[in-house]
Amino acid sequence: MLSNEARHILDNSPIPFHNFKNFPWKRNLMTEGLHNSHYRPDIDGLRALAILPVLLFHATIPGFSGGYVGVDIFFVISGYLITSILAREITAGKFSVASFYERRLRRIFPALISVVLAVVLIAPFFLLPTELAPLGREAISALLFVANINFWRESGYFSPQAEMKPLLHTWSLGIEEQFYLFCPIAIFIIFKHAYNWRAHLIAGATLASFLACVLMTPLKPSASFYLLPTRAWELLAGSLLAVLVSQDFLSAASRPVIRSALATGGLAAVLLPVFIYDQGTEFPGYAAAVPVVGSALLIGFAPGTLAGRFLSLRAFVSIGQISYSLYLWHWPVMVFGRAAGWLSTPAGKIGLTLASLLLGYISMRLIETPTRNKRRVPPRILMPVAATSVAAVVLVAAIYPRLSLWEARLPPEVVALDKARHDISPKRETCHFSSGLPDPSRTCVLGGTTASVAVWGDSHGVELAQALSEHIPVRQITYSACAPAVGRKSPARRPDCQKHNDQTLQFLINSPEVRQVVMVAFYDFSPEGKDELLAKFSDTAKALKDSGKQVLIVGPTPYIGHNVDLPTYLAHGGKPSVAFDAGDIERFKGVMEQHAAALVLPTDAFCSIKECSLVYEGHSLLFDAHHPTMRAARVTARNVVRALDRIDQRLATHQ
Repeated sequence: MLSNEARHILDNSPIPFHNFKNFPWKRNLMTEGLHNSHYRPDIDGLRALAILPVLLFHATIPGFSGGYVGVDIFFVISGYLITSILAREITAGKFSVASFYERRLRRIFPALISVVLAVVLIAPFFLLPTELAPLGREAISALLFVANINFWRESGYFSPQAEMKPLLHTWSLGIEEQFYLFCPIAIFIIFKHAYNWRAHLIAGATLASFLACVLMTPLKPSASFYLLPTRAWELLAGSLLAVLVSQDFLSAASRPVIRSALATGGLAAVLLPVFIYDQGTEFPGYAAAVPVVGSALLIGFAPGTLAGRFLSLRAFVSIGQISYSLYLWHWPVMVFGRAAGWLSTPAGKIGLTLASLLLGYISMRLIETPTRNKRRVPPRILMPVAATSVAAVVLVAAIYPRLSLWEARLPPEVVALDKARHDISPKRETCHFSSGLPDPSRTCVLGGTTASVAVWGDSHGVELAQALSEHIPVRQITYSACAPAVGRKSPARRPDCQKHNDQTLQFLINSPEVRQVVMVAFYDFSPEGKDELLAKFSDTAKALKDSGKQVLIVGPTPYIGHNVDLPTYLAHGGKPSVAFDAGDIERFKGVMEQHAAALVLPTDAFCSIKECSLVYEGHSLLFDAHHPTMRAARVTARNVVRALDRIDQRLATHQ
């Protein structure tokens, strides 16, 4: 049975004074400002500071490039409040696992299932067939609280394809609910059998998870972002704070000037990342520690300070009270708005933001609040209704998006453009690397058992190698985000890139089997690092040439931008061409021709004097933002084969 005191903490509502004497931590709560006269409106205000940046970031409002850190703030708040409840119930002898999960069900499930059902029913009218295909699985994973695992397997949070997944945001609920699978039992065991060591044990778990996060972020960024072991420290930070409060540990900072300074610092740590971080920030890693520590400082010290009064402003408190429903509804609104083209205008951004706020308010009033009331929805009704609802939504999610009528409603040319995202090498998963140090001598040979031609590149070499193997045997040596530019510093997310390049260069130089090397990469023509990339790339070609290898360099394929998923863009009516920058290509040729036996430029096939086509034979040229499809790669491969033949003919003539 949930104690009255704990229920007030859970709802963040006022604690009646007549119950206060029953608290084992009465003096500590008084110290921290949780006394009879107020309920911590600043925590609701902190919720507002968590949801508003997320909302504005997803609405692509300028200036909120790091708004995604709001989720980290939510994690700290959640860990703090839940641990406070559990600790009080355990200390009072009123802890019940069944009661805990019933409260979680009431708090989380009704609004979630409403959103999932609405998304499944509405999505076919906005999404393309390939975007719709995984929706059933995504809906079921959201209801089972494993969405984070599902999306980790599908794509990165910041990838262009992720922008069209209306249930992507439920990954954070997966993190929380997985945490709550073991949190109550762990807290119970610690409080019953290691009470004097409770802070040490939680601190140790927090540190272990944080270190795992820091180590994994550059190596496996998607796993670090989505999975519980590397995210648990953020919830545990809140748990640790709750225990420190109970131990009166924070009383050392009871002087108003100290509390004010700490709370102000916490507010700055929460707000600054919203404006400073962006999609290029290595996250979570060390960067996540800033909003997490800031949130903990605000929860611990804000009451009675200027920061606390700022967070307690009525506007912030009101938004904080609808934050859960607002979080659930806002992302599908943005996804469908983007699909309809509404998110591309200032008026559309504002309209979708206001619509999200309205839906959040309605959901809180009509769904969240009634179902949290045991008198209105008693347990004997809650459980059967929840189980029936889940079964019904799972059935709808499994069947409804798969109906053939959704694809039939679209013109064939749109379907063809959309399906280009699946036009990839069948060997992409098995023969392409993104971590570690693969042995170049054990890499895939496609189209035969031995190969005198090697394709050395980053992920842009995958489809090219496969297309070439349809003509000649090829050894594929490709490493994601690692251009074949020896001596270039490894990207943060590919720490072994430099070693891989050194190892590959030596293998190719010393290999009697490999005579010809086809080099290819994603040539980022942005000012940062462009010159260094081309110079190191050219130096690598020279090293191969000096060792007696014939080097053929493949140039860039036309694309719009890093974050423009081309199949989606074209299928939604985007312009099928992009301006041709002849100057960039000439500079590229000037650097590369010094050491290349031949140069093959995809722009020769896909571009005219003024513009480059983004469509080839009715299909998207790229399967995402900048990777060529197999269809496009075959065009380039045919030109590569011709160039290699010409090189051989020249050598035969000279001999």
